[in-house]
Amino acid sequence: MVGRARAEEREGFFASAAASLPTKRIATAPDIAEAVVLLATNPNITGTILETIGGAHLTA
Repeated sequence: MVGRARAEEREGFFASAAASLPTKRIATAPDIAEAVVLLATNPNITGTILETIGGAHLTA
């Protein structure tokens, strides 16, 4: 019962966080992996921090 309540709280938290983002979704593991591949394979990207934050900085 406790595990289920925590899972529901977690789902509620992520749903609330997603609703506040311009993209309306939380990044998935494949989303992050795609960003990593981009950084690892593009020779023109050097010394860069790539934020995968769903546009959160646009809502502040």
